[in-house]
Amino acid sequence: MRKQIPIVIAIVIVLISVCFAFAAGAMNTLVLPSLIQPARGQAFSTQTVINSVRPLGQLTTYEAQFAKAGVSVSLRWGIAGTCYVGAKHAVQGTVRAAIDLTKLSERDIVYDQSAKRLILSLPSPTVVACSVDEIIQYDAFGATPLCNVSYDELRQVAQYIAINNFRDEAQRSGLLERAQSQAKVLIESFLHTLLSNLPDQAGVSVTAQFVPADQVTYDRACHPSLPLGWTYDAERNIWQRN
Repeated sequence: MRKQIPIVIAIVIVLISVCFAFAAGAMNTLVLPSLIQPARGQAFSTQTVINSVRPLGQLTTYEAQFAKAGVSVSLRWGIAGTCYVGAKHAVQGTVRAAIDLTKLSERDIVYDQSAKRLILSLPSPTVVACSVDEIIQYDAFGATPLCNVSYDELRQVAQYIAINNFRDEAQRSGLLERAQSQAKVLIESFLHTLLSNLPDQAGVSVTAQFVPADQVTYDRACHPSLPLGWTYDAERNIWQRN
């Protein structure tokens, strides 16, 4: 028996700013100061700056959390489509955007010593993670001994639908723009602190700018494969067995 729940929920987006996710997957807002410390006493060079920024890895600066009810899945198969089974789902998920700092090089820095100005060019943010955090199935219908279906199959289809919806909604709501804005603040603050630890760099102005991307880049998890064994009929709004 699937859980019955009252559902009248629109898509809810909770935007959480300033979330650090590093290459190892840990989240730790205290890591920036610890990474700055080794630069103390070193002579300034553009390589010193790059060596200090790159360990930040894939810096997640914005994430969106979603909740959506009424994700309906209908599956049809059998002779003349006689089997018609379905369910509704309430789904919660997360989409994250990040800046990949691992490939920065000295070519990405412009340093004007006379003007005391440093400009760092960063790659545009990408969508690095799309996940379903919780899914609840309810209002299932149509299953019979002759039209038996695994409820896990229904769940997989609902998860596929939800991830695609969450990804598109995140982009429409400005996920990447917010990620870029947060990254600019964080990296400029990081560089100001870093330079203050280096000899003769007090008062250097810092600007983080972004190299425009030709297209939005998504992690593979944000473009899931069709559930195995099923195809979608858009005209009839049903899923059919291959």
